[in-house]
Amino acid sequence: LNRRIDTSTLLVTTLCGSNHGDLTFASSTALLAYLNCSASSTYSSTAGAVTFASGSYLIFDQVSNTSLPLYMTSFTAASDLVVEVINTGVTDYFVTLATYENPGGSGGCTTSFANYSVDGCASGATCSVYGGTDSSNSSLCVITFRQLTDFDDGSNEAYLGLLGLLGIIPIAALL
Repeated sequence: LNRRIDTSTLLVTTLCGSNHGDLTFASSTALLAYLNCSASSTYSSTAGAVTFASGSYLIFDQVSNTSLPLYMTSFTAASDLVVEVINTGVTDYFVTLATYENPGGSGGCTTSFANYSVDGCASGATCSVYGGTDSSNSSLCVITFRQLTDFDDGSNEAYLGLLGLLGIIPIAALL
């Protein structure tokens, strides 16, 4: 999951603190959204209906726990859309990458992305990209990023040793 998309062969549209109308991305094109910008106090950039055809890319850059999401009035994507997150955060966090109007009906919100990558996932952490309905506003859908430290990577051996020792003390006291 740790790689960076080579954008030198793609036609890239960049959003940073800007407002756009409808955007359509064909194969070998990409939307690059910088999330450290602000078009408002709520969003990094805004766009109308955004459509991604097969072979297109959606790249979120400068992602951290303080990122502002991209707002789209609608989001339509081919099943092979490639989503990339360029992460700058170093601690556990989750953040909304994008928000769009919930289309309702059988389509609903996109809940998963088959092709995603994360550049800069912290050492010993698991990073993931997923979607769903906004928990605070069901009329909106969200695309979310999460970085979570793995606890089975050996970095918590001292803690586990302490728990083991505390488990032995009561048994020894009974003897």
